[in-house]
Amino acid sequence: MYLALLSGKNIEMAKEEIFSISSGFKETKLDGRVVVFDSRKAPDFSLLGLTHEAGTFLGKNIEEVDFTVFLSQNIQISVLNLDSEQNSLLFSKKIGEFISKKGLKVDFKSRDILRVYLTKGCAYFTKPVFVQDKKEFAKRASPKRKFFMPTSIDSMVARALVNIAGAKKGVTVLDPFCGSGGLLLEAAAVGVEVFGCDIEEKCVKGTIGNLEQFGYLVTAVTSDAMNVKKVFKNKFDCVVADLPFGKSSKILKDKQKLYKEFLYYVPELVKKNGRVVIGCDEEKLDYPKKEFILENKFSIYIHKSMTRHFFVFKAMS
Repeated sequence: MYLALLSGKNIEMAKEEIFSISSGFKETKLDGRVVVFDSRKAPDFSLLGLTHEAGTFLGKNIEEVDFTVFLSQNIQISVLNLDSEQNSLLFSKKIGEFISKKGLKVDFKSRDILRVYLTKGCAYFTKPVFVQDKKEFAKRASPKRKFFMPTSIDSMVARALVNIAGAKKGVTVLDPFCGSGGLLLEAAAVGVEVFGCDIEEKCVKGTIGNLEQFGYLVTAVTSDAMNVKKVFKNKFDCVVADLPFGKSSKILKDKQKLYKEFLYYVPELVKKNGRVVIGCDEEKLDYPKKEFILENKFSIYIHKSMTRHFFVFKAMS
């Protein structure tokens, strides 16, 4: 079994992202930001955007821990207090006393780590296998790109969205409103073949430049999203898009019309059983129910006047 420490940006989205890259995911416990789950195959946690840490789950009680999973007799104790009234230092001391009785030694320089998460009513013991490198995502953040757009999605959220869409090596991903290429950049980072278009030529050039900046290739063209089928001809495994909204949109008066037209057009762009992930500022969307199943919806608070809503659809035909 495994344990993951999820981002607080959206716990349900973070959990869904793990599910999307796992084989036979089965949740056994969700406690705040801590999720314990089973999977037939160990997930590649390095692909995730909204998981901060992960490890092999060893139990909820120190007496349950199988210390044979550690390679040495020297163990580092690391306690993270998430929402517990317990004193972390005193708790660490008690663990140290227990493992000393087992003939083991507490060594804060050891690479063998017993990681413990304290929540309001429980303790979770793990052997770490993954710690997110936030600096890697920071390198690709919107302000660090050659072509900058202030409305671009946070890189960690973008990674989660493309994972939920089903992005993985060997599949194709389309963003028909590519903007500065933030979604395509994260899709390319997991080894996906990426395609994009935008009605503004500067955005297309910016997307190409941004992906080249980080060593990725993208096929991007200047085109109205409603002409994508004519441009690319083939259907895609996944479609991801952050639709024009708020002050960034030049078509505020026709926004609702655009959203509806695109959602009724997009089934022509995605393969059967493919996923379409749409971001916008609307809480509800009119979509073709004969063509799509709405699998999930997530909302992320940006600031007092903006919340982004993300819809996950599965194509039926």
